[in-house]
Amino acid sequence: MSDDLNSLVKALRSGDLSRLFELADALKAYPPEVVWSALQSQGLQITGDGNIVGSGNVAIVVKGESPELATRLAELAERVRNAEQAGRSAILYGQAAALLERGQVHQALAVLADLGKVDSYYRGASELRERAERLQRQRRFRAGGLAVIGMLVLLAVAYIVWNSVQPRRCPGERAVAVPPDAVLALAFQVKDQEEVMWIGRSGRGLEAQRGAAPVFAGLADNTILSLAVDDRAQRIWAGTSGSGLAILADQNGRNTWLPRLTPADGLPGCQISAILLDNQHSYVGTYDGAGLGISEDNGAHWRTAPPPQDWEPGIIFRITSLARGADGSVWVGSGRGVYRLAHEAWTGPYRPDWRTKTKWLDIHAIGVDQAGIKWVGTWHGDGLILLDDRPGGAGWVGPITAQNGLASDDVNAIAFLPRGSSALIGTTKGLSICRKKGDNLAVECQVDNYPGITGMEVRSIAVSPNGQEVRVGTDASQPVSLPVARWQGPISLHQ
Repeated sequence: MSDDLNSLVKALRSGDLSRLFELADALKAYPPEVVWSALQSQGLQITGDGNIVGSGNVAIVVKGESPELATRLAELAERVRNAEQAGRSAILYGQAAALLERGQVHQALAVLADLGKVDSYYRGASELRERAERLQRQRRFRAGGLAVIGMLVLLAVAYIVWNSVQPRRCPGERAVAVPPDAVLALAFQVKDQEEVMWIGRSGRGLEAQRGAAPVFAGLADNTILSLAVDDRAQRIWAGTSGSGLAILADQNGRNTWLPRLTPADGLPGCQISAILLDNQHSYVGTYDGAGLGISEDNGAHWRTAPPPQDWEPGIIFRITSLARGADGSVWVGSGRGVYRLAHEAWTGPYRPDWRTKTKWLDIHAIGVDQAGIKWVGTWHGDGLILLDDRPGGAGWVGPITAQNGLASDDVNAIAFLPRGSSALIGTTKGLSICRKKGDNLAVECQVDNYPGITGMEVRSIAVSPNGQEVRVGTDASQPVSLPVARWQGPISLHQ
């Protein structure tokens, strides 16, 4: 959970109504369960009509201030209460089955009666009740067979309950707090000796372009959060905002979508925020998951590496970015700092010297350059920071912020330019070029005031395979194309 959400909830707990409307933005920016957990952590509850109450004299009449927000809060409360009821029903159902297995028919019927009070239509309860009553009638005649029958009932019930709680599908597209048509993801592919530009948008799915001409469009009315090109199989991996992982395959010259991959297939979540592919492994990070998805067979089978051992229980392992280290390790940017996964073991969180242990880094982008230097893009004040963890390296360098040439302190994207020690940094207020200077890892940055980018939120950057073109994705519907030569040598970036 971010510091902003903690601060907001604490302010509401203290009765600060001036920040009430920020709660509406939080409901868009965070999964509802995270907002609910944050309120509960401060002893706050949502009433049936959408108001907020807490212990003591805390009572926030949301309905009077914002009926629309009150309605959304009431829906969130109803959703959580339904989930709690479902959990309570499942517990009672399991207790009744266990009692039947032990031959305690009378006690099992009493538990089933309690289940009927909680949920009179709970699936399988009628069948279980009929079996219990039948066992009760036959007990005097078949005392010797009761244990066997109870065991069979337990196995059947256990399978029904287990099967019912297995993840089958994702809930579908989830709202993302970005403008419609925003270019959230970009990726280049070389196909038939031509470069194809793949564009993932907010609300408009996936589009492919050769030059400036569109050649494919798919996944309509879906939001694409991440993209990757699988050169081994000539496939496109698209991470959706709530429908899992979609893979586009070229089958006999035709683009064909393969079945979606979801938690039922071993993925850690449904909101696919980051994808990393190499010759041996495939990695998937999510906003709503419980670990890092890993595949060793090009996506055919998946497993989930759980979060680091010291990760706080109950907190979603929100992964925002992935990068491959020079030694084959995976560097993970998360809402709670930078972590490294190597040989199935986590290390981290990595924090710069100026950060205290209690203040998390909110990572939104991470990249590793040819020298092995880690470039980390953050939000909430730290801007761009670098980590040189090589033997005898400079350690942490930064923070590099708007005072040092970044367009904004909040970084969304990082892309390295070929044949050099420069990187393009996409921020919430434009694009900057940053260059490493000297052995002491000094970094110089300059804002690029190219028309169509100046002041715009840069959400994605891609460098063409031939090293001659850069595409920059903003809130506009089409990415901006710039030549790489623009940033080579002493040039003016004001036009």
